Amino acid sequence: MKIFLATNNNNKKIEIKSIFCSISNEFEIVDDYFTDIEETSDTLEGNALLKAEHGYKQSGIPTISGKIEGQISKAPLGNNGFGYDPIFVFNGRTLAQMDSSEKNEISHRKSAFMKIAKALLR
Repeated sequence: MKIFLATNNNNKKIEIKSIFCSISNEFEIVDDYFTDIEETSDTLEGNALLKAEHGYKQSGIPTISGKIEGQISKAPLGNNGFGYDPIFVFNGRTLAQMDSSEKNEISHRKSAFMKIAKALLR
């Protein structure tokens, strides 16, 4: 079963592939032909939606999103992760203070991918 990644961010690709491998070996990750688009929305959610729609137009594979709630730290903390990980606080620690397996267990991506897996592996 093919899963299309609507990103050119290599760190995200590594994280996503790791999460899918922990769920099932029935997925084939497709990420080699996504072309980036300009992020023109005022919000992260809006830009994610733009990429998801663009990815669907390119691949014909539906997308889904997940959510994690937390706070923003006053200063970057931690050496792991990428992007917003050093400033996104969940349960008293930034995502960059967690190792990758701990972060993946609570991440918005894992939440989204579990939804995908449950729907597709019925």
